[in-house]
Amino acid sequence: MPTSQIIVTSRFIRSGTKKAKSRRENYTKYIATRESVEKRPQSNTAVTANQTQLINELLKEFTIAKTYLEYEDYSAKPTAENASELISTIIERHAEVIGEYIAPTCTPRPLKLNSCVGADEHFRRIK
Repeated sequence: MPTSQIIVTSRFIRSGTKKAKSRRENYTKYIATRESVEKRPQSNTAVTANQTQLINELLKEFTIAKTYLEYEDYSAKPTAENASELISTIIERHAEVIGEYIAPTCTPRPLKLNSCVGADEHFRRIK
């Protein structure tokens, strides 16, 4: 059975000492083995053409993504699940930059009342 990696961030567990390392290991083991953990079956479906195209575009823009663990997983086993994880990770880690590309196209524009059919008639009824 392949091993999974768990990344745990906590402001309450400090790093540095041997005792702290032991606490981190115990806490991670607890999180991974508690009852509420759902073990998802691994999907072996092939990567779609859209995923491949998007990953190539994201890797051109954010070359640092090639250092991510998700990229290593995707390179070792290019499945749709690994591709989805890589895309999600790149978008999450670079949301502020990606938001600059998306924001100008999503801004709402003011609606001109004169361009609406029957706008004057509608406002007359409200008054």
